[in-house]
Amino acid sequence: MNLNLYCNPIKKQGDFADPFVLRYNGKYYLYCTNPDIRCWSSDNLVNWELEGPTINSDTFPSLVPFAPEVVYWNGVFYMYTSPNGMGHYVLKSKSATGPFYPVTGNVAHCIDGSVFIDDDGKWYFYWADESGILGCEMSSPTEFGKVVNTGAYMRGWTEGPMVIKENNMYYMTYTGNHYLSKGYRVNAAKSKHPLTGYIDCLCNPILVHTEEPWVGLGHSSTVYGPDMLTRYIVYHNINPDRSRDLNIDAIILDEDVHVMGPTNFPQPAPMLPDFSDNMVSDRSAANWNVLSGKWEVRDGFHIASPNFWCLSTRTLHVKSGVIEFNLCVKDGEGIYGVSIGAFRIVMNTASNLIKLIGQDGTSLYECIIPYEYLHRALHCLRLRYDKDGANLYIDDRKTAEFNVHIRAGEGIGYFSEGPNIAIGYTAFNSGDTKIAAAKLFIPVPCSILLNGKTYEKLKLNVAQTAEYIFAVMCKDVQNAQSSLTVTIDGNDTEVTFITASCDIAIYVLTLSQGLHEVSIILGDGLCCPSALYINMNGKGGQTEIEIGSFGPYDKQCWGSIDLPHFEAGLEFKGCAKSEHASIGIIFRASELSDGGEGDDKKLGINFFIGYCISLEHDHIVLTKHRYDEKELLSKKINHCYTDIHNLNIRIDVNDIKVFINNCDTTVIEYHDPSPILFGRAGIRVKDYKVDYATFYKF
Repeated sequence: MNLNLYCNPIKKQGDFADPFVLRYNGKYYLYCTNPDIRCWSSDNLVNWELEGPTINSDTFPSLVPFAPEVVYWNGVFYMYTSPNGMGHYVLKSKSATGPFYPVTGNVAHCIDGSVFIDDDGKWYFYWADESGILGCEMSSPTEFGKVVNTGAYMRGWTEGPMVIKENNMYYMTYTGNHYLSKGYRVNAAKSKHPLTGYIDCLCNPILVHTEEPWVGLGHSSTVYGPDMLTRYIVYHNINPDRSRDLNIDAIILDEDVHVMGPTNFPQPAPMLPDFSDNMVSDRSAANWNVLSGKWEVRDGFHIASPNFWCLSTRTLHVKSGVIEFNLCVKDGEGIYGVSIGAFRIVMNTASNLIKLIGQDGTSLYECIIPYEYLHRALHCLRLRYDKDGANLYIDDRKTAEFNVHIRAGEGIGYFSEGPNIAIGYTAFNSGDTKIAAAKLFIPVPCSILLNGKTYEKLKLNVAQTAEYIFAVMCKDVQNAQSSLTVTIDGNDTEVTFITASCDIAIYVLTLSQGLHEVSIILGDGLCCPSALYINMNGKGGQTEIEIGSFGPYDKQCWGSIDLPHFEAGLEFKGCAKSEHASIGIIFRASELSDGGEGDDKKLGINFFIGYCISLEHDHIVLTKHRYDEKELLSKKINHCYTDIHNLNIRIDVNDIKVFINNCDTTVIEYHDPSPILFGRAGIRVKDYKVDYATFYKF
C-alpha cells in the first residue's frame, strides 16, 4: 500500500515538553515548555517548522514558562502558562505566533492550566493538584471563579488536563504522577458536566510505555487532524538527558477512550481532506468559479468585494461528511455567509442571528449565537452532516442543528451582500467519524471492538513478522475449533485453534510486518462476538528463577509473554513487616514501573497492568491493576504467613484458579468477563521481606 508514513517520535532535539497544539485557519501551531515559548507550525501534524519565540526575553526573566496553552476567541489569542510552576499568568496576542504580552498578574492555580469553552460560551479552567485535577468557571478570559475538584485523579500528583466535548459528553485527558518516571502516563475520564463528576474510563492508562528507550509518555493535548474527522493525541516521551520528544497517535472518543497506540514504529500519516484550499495565493483560482463581484489576495486571505458570490469547482462526494469555512467581515455592513448546495448559512453584521435559507429564499432555521460574536474576527464554521441532518460548529462549539439533507455532487461557496469579507482556509471531506475510524490502521498488538459475526476489511499495521494470538470474545463459544476464517490482503490464511473458555476462543496465525487488510469471518459456533485481542504468541517453556533477598516493596517479571494457559508458583520464606503486608504472584503483567523521580518502589507498587494473587495475613486476595488496585475477590483462609510457603496459580484463558501449599484443592476460582490476556508473570511484595524464594512457570 502506497501511503505516507510517520514514526514516533516525530520531532526531536528541541525539547518538546508538555506539547499543546492549536488548530487555527487550517494550520497547526505547537507550543511547549521552554524559556521563550517557541512556536512551530504544520499543515499536517507531522512536518513542523520553527516560527520562533512567542514572548520577549524579559517577560519572565530567569524563569521557564511551564506548559503553555493558547485559546483563540474573537480575534484574540490568549496564552495560559505557569513560570517555573509558581502560578499562572494570562498573556494575549493578535497572532498565533505572538508576540504575547501579559494581561494579568499571577492568578495562582499551580501548574498546567487548560481552558475549555463550552457550546454556550462559558469558560472553564483546569489545573494540576495532588488531590486530582481542580477546576473553576471563568467569568472572562482573565477572571477565575470558585475552585472545585473535578474527580479526575491518578492516586497521587495529577497534571496535564485537557477537556473535549463530543456527543454531549465531556472527556478529560490528564497525566501523572512524575514526569521523570518511566511510568508517566495519560489517563482519561468522562462526565456529563464540564467541571465535576469525572469517572475513569475503562482502558486507563490510555498511553503508557515503560520499556527503554521510549518511556515516560505524558502531558497530552488533542486536536482534529487534517481530515477534520479524526482526532490525534499529541504527547511527549522523555530521554535520558531529560529532554522530551514529540509524538502523535489517533484517538477515538466513544463509549470509552481508545488511542491507536502508543506507537513507535511506522504508521500511516494523518489523512488529508478530499479538498482543501488555504486561500493564500492566486493559485486558488482553479478551485473556484466567481459568479459575481471580485476578490484579491491580501494579508494571507482572499478579500472579496460586496455583492460577491463564488462556488467551488470541486463538489461533495457522499451523503455524509464535514465542511470547513473560515471567514470574517473586513469592513462594511450587511449580510454574508456560506453556501452548501441549495442552502445558505446567512449572518448579519447587525446581530448574532444565524439563518439557514433554502433555494427559494425561505428561512428554514434560525438561532442566536449565545455569546459575544465579533463579525470582524475570523471564525471557523464547520458543518458535519449525514442522512439525519447537519450540525453547525462555530470555532469548535456546537451552535445549531439543521434538519436538511446535503447531497453528493453539490458545491460549496461564499457570498456577501454588503460587507467586504476575508475568506480563509476552506476544505471538505467525505465520511463521518465512524467511517474515519474504520479507515485507520490499527497498530498490532491491539484490542478491537466487534459488531456482528463478520469484520470485513479490518486495517492492521503489524509491528513485526511473528506468530500472533487471535482471541475472539463472545457471549457463547460453541464449535470454536472450526468457526474462524481469516483472509489477509484477499488471501485465505491458515488459522490454528488453540483453546477456548466459555466466552473466548483462542487461535494462532502468522502475520507479516506492514500494512494489511484483514477480513475475519466468524462461524455459527461463535455467537455475538464483542471483542478481538491480537498479540504475539508466547513461547512457553519452563521458567525457574531463584530469588535472594527481595522487598519490602518490589515487583519483577521473568520469561516470555504468558501463553493462553499456563501454571506458575512461588515457594518462599520471609517475614511480614506489618499486618497489611502481602506477598504474591503477578501475571498477565506489562508496563511495570517504579514511582516518582527516585524510582520509589513503594509509591509504584501498583504501577503495572495485569493481575496479582496475594497472601495478606489470613486472606488470599485477587486484584486487577491498571496502575491502580481493584479487588476482584478475597477469601479468608485458616492459615497465616508462617504456615504457607507455596502459592500456585493455574490460568486457562480468562479462568483463574489458586492453590496453596501444593494442595490440589482450589482456594479461589475466578472468571474475568473483561480480561487482560497478555503479559508476563513474576513476584510482588508489599511490606514483606523475602529471605529467599523460587518462582517457576510452565
